[in-house]
Amino acid sequence: MKGDQSERTAAFNLYLLKPQHVQSLWDAADPNKFAQRLILEHIEDVSEQTGENWRSWNENEDRFEANELKWISDFIVRNLVFIRCDLKIEEPDACSHLMQCLWKSLDLLNSEAATELAEASQNRFVILMDALKRLFE
Repeated sequence: MKGDQSERTAAFNLYLLKPQHVQSLWDAADPNKFAQRLILEHIEDVSEQTGENWRSWNENEDRFEANELKWISDFIVRNLVFIRCDLKIEEPDACSHLMQCLWKSLDLLNSEAATELAEASQNRFVILMDALKRLFE
């Protein structure tokens, strides 16, 4: 049983929205603020794991300004509403997996992100397609 729990924890290790936070985000008095906190915690986790500072572009500039963080958080909240209301999926693990697919499609933590719209759109489509394939395998 303990091995199963550690495997489950490892499976969701670098997810933006872990299963145990799905209901908390859903019930939050201010879901946007809650999502902002999740994003910042996620960036810290990824930074720690990769050894790169994903919080800042350089010593003078943060990666996300306050307005950008709010817009990204809106994206997170709207994705959860889509998953729970439109797709009618409430199981926390499934919500977490789908939220991660949508989060990865933003490709925000890619230091070599495409700058051309057509290329960026294609990259996001491939990211989403690959993530959905893994979910169904």
